[in-house]
Amino acid sequence: FLGFDQFITGNVKLLEQNRTDIMGKNKTVLTREERIHEITITNNRKEGVEITLFVRKPFSSGNVNIVDFSVEPEPEKDLGDGLLMWKVNLKPQESFTVKRRIVITYPKGNFVMW
Repeated sequence: FLGFDQFITGNVKLLEQNRTDIMGKNKTVLTREERIHEITITNNRKEGVEITLFVRKPFSSGNVNIVDFSVEPEPEKDLGDGLLMWKVNLKPQESFTVKRRIVITYPKGNFVMW
């Protein structure tokens, strides 16, 4: 992000969140949590613009395991170090949306802030 433009807006919306308990290895009870987010960038200018959108892949630490991660549409580039990139040309009043799905597991009773 190389600056602020009041006419380019972004929004992250939680579309879905599910939490269930499952039986893990060694008969330990785990919590499985799935979240689906929608990331939307909108061009509110009177002229078209080229936007570069970066989305970070999740990373885990401690007892948290990332079971699945996906994004739609596929990124133009995977820059490594967990950074995905899209370059899009947006016409006036046009939007671009990325849907991100993350599934994690962690020991039941733990609190995960994400």
